[in-house]
Amino acid sequence: MPLIEPLKFRKSGSTVVAPAEMEPGDQIPGAYISDIAGSNLLINGDMRINQRAFAGGALTASAFGYDRWFADTGGANVSVSAAGVITHASGTICQAIEAPRGVFGASITISVGDLSGGNLNVSVGGVAGTITAGTGRRYVSIAAPGSSGTGNLIVKISPATASVTYREIAVVRGGDMAGFDYQPAAFLLIQCQRFYEKSYPLNVAAGTVTDAGQSAFFLYGVSSPNFAAGYTTDFKVSKRGTPAVTLYSPNSGAAGKMYSAGTNADVNGVAGSPGISGFFPNSGTIAATDNLNIRWHWVADAEITS
Repeated sequence: MPLIEPLKFRKSGSTVVAPAEMEPGDQIPGAYISDIAGSNLLINGDMRINQRAFAGGALTASAFGYDRWFADTGGANVSVSAAGVITHASGTICQAIEAPRGVFGASITISVGDLSGGNLNVSVGGVAGTITAGTGRRYVSIAAPGSSGTGNLIVKISPATASVTYREIAVVRGGDMAGFDYQPAAFLLIQCQRFYEKSYPLNVAAGTVTDAGQSAFFLYGVSSPNFAAGYTTDFKVSKRGTPAVTLYSPNSGAAGKMYSAGTNADVNGVAGSPGISGFFPNSGTIAATDNLNIRWHWVADAEITS
């Protein structure tokens, strides 16, 4: 039978002790709990989830690229390699952490891996810091601004001078550096889809001409000379709030349209009654046909930037 070692931690500025020996106020260094899921306040810190099929490169002000990350005023230029290396050429990228608990007025640590090419300027809730270049985890600890604890926390990152590379961004509670909180891609996707979801395949951009993933309603043999159609569409993941929903024609890629396969024509479409769990799409009048076959793609956007 293998020897089971009791769980132990190192008290701040003291010796290794068992949890039972810790006193109120003692801190557990982040390095001891870095593998605990959920320690990273950011979502998609390694930018591996990319529902918008962002090719990397320039982003205009407030535009989203990789899931949960958007460009600040002035835009930004960022890309991620297949190996997970982030090239941050210019500008500021941001993420809004939704109503985090236990951070306002407290110490938090921002870190990246293998920062090369220069330093990184970071800002959390308007409080600035600098991460210096070097191998391994590089970090800075700052005090988050005091608040009622009910608002969102905006994280901003920008190169101090020239283009830099780094990987795996993390924001954790406390003043100690932690390793990166690796999470399964499926779990990350669910977290991201709470803010943004689409009917298209994961690597296909909205507005692409494709049948893959489309929603559809089919009824054959009706005799009325004119038709309209609609059918409830459910989200895979409940949204953080009521999303803005955009319909797309699978046939043309046009926004605000649905496709009538029976008449081989786009018709106007409206995403009615949007809520956190789904919406009810309604088509415009469809020309006479005995084949009511209406199809649509959609995007539901509940992202936050402040």
